[in-house]
Parts: sequence; structure tokens; C-alpha cells
Amino acid sequence: MTNIFTAQLGKEIADIFRDRGWNIYASLQTPFQTIKAGPVSQLEEAKYVVLPSCNDPRNDSEVISAAQMMGAPYLEINGEVVVIEEDPRGNRDIRTLYSGNNLIFVGFTTTPRNLELLSEWRLIFPYEIFINSLDGLADASNITIPEEGPKTWDEVNTFDDIVQLMERKLISELIVEKPCPHLKLSGRFWHYCGNGMTKPVYKKPSPNHPIYTNHVGTAELQLFCDTKFKNCIKYKEEIKLHFMP
Repeated sequence: MTNIFTAQLGKEIADIFRDRGWNIYASLQTPFQTIKAGPVSQLEEAKYVVLPSCNDPRNDSEVISAAQMMGAPYLEINGEVVVIEEDPRGNRDIRTLYSGNNLIFVGFTTTPRNLELLSEWRLIFPYEIFINSLDGLADASNITIPEEGPKTWDEVNTFDDIVQLMERKLISELIVEKPCPHLKLSGRFWHYCGNGMTKPVYKKPSPNHPIYTNHVGTAELQLFCDTKFKNCIKYKEEIKLHFMP
């Protein structure tokens, strides 16, 4: 195993993701272009977005729907993994990941000597360590929520109760510039699309509540809601939704 990026190494990484039910897309200028170009089978030195596989991986509606259902990919850490952590200001420090940690991420950047995982902060992996860590890559076809959460709706008092602890950190990093004017927030972490919605007349969370059914997940936050919202179908076509008691 080498710690220098090669075409063979790029193909090996792409194959592992594909076999676990994830598609890798080159991050292009707009989300529509990213999905329309389709998933790659061979990695180069570039920035990539990871999204779940679906029947038509070039159909943006179908891809986003799959991402909403399955969420973001994550690595289940086994043993101790030492990486370099870079915060939003560019400060770097050594970080050790331990067994039992589940590392949610939305994509990665390949460089000549390291892979930079786009998690709550940028985590820099030597290629040999990253390949070994992929043993813990979640299988998208059998994905489970990596942390304990409410088991029934009776236990859910706010929509934030549904958001997993690790995902909260990731969400707080994804919205950074000029988000879509239709993007709404219930509590601190539950984002939803408010396009066409009237004011809610009931507050108790439920599976039929429009704030729940119009939830915006981490994939949509990254692909559309932060600065690129004019490419979103929900932005272009007003959705008529009414809250019924």
C-alpha cells in the first residue's frame, strides 16, 4: 500500500464505495451539473460528493430522495485511527478516533499524498489509513442510525430530538454563506423547506407533520440550500402546503 495517490488507488477507493451502495460524484460548479454528469468509476485528484445509489443516478430528484431516506455516509471506527484535523480557520491538530465513534461525512478531496474527508471539520487521512478505515464504511442498502435516539413518536418532544449528535456537528458546518430564503429551522438543527407553507397550527411532532415531511437533510443542505438554491426544483416551483389540525 502506498501513501501516494495513483490511478489504481483511486479505482480501489471507488470500488469500495460502489460495493457498499454509495456513488461518488465529481463536485462541479452546480449541484445539477454534479448529478447530471453521473457517478465516477475512477478517481483523480479532485473534490467529490458521496451520495447513495439509486435507479437513475443522473436524476437529481431521485438522487436527493434517496439521500433524504438514507442520510449521509459514515465510517464506523475500529481500533484507534490518528488523523490531522483542520478547523474552518485552517488551524491543524492531531486527532485520535476511537472504536465506537461513527464519523459522518458528505464527501472528500483527493490530493497527491492525503485524502481530506469532509466531516464536521476537514480530517486529513494518509491513504493507507483511509483504506483500512473503509472496512467500517456503512452499507447504504442496510444503513442504520449510528446513535441511540427516540424509539417512538411519543418520546419526541421537538424535531431536534430526532437529529443524531454527530449529525448536529455536521449540520452546523454546512450552512455557512447565503442560504435559500425558503430554508427554515425548527429548533437548532432541524431544517425544512418552507416554500409555500402557511404558519403551523399545531406543534407536536408527528410523521405527518409538514415540517417533518419537508425535512432537508445533509445532502440537500450541501447540494442546494447553501448558495446554490436557485438550482433547486423546490425554489423554482412554489409548493402549496397547508397545515391542518
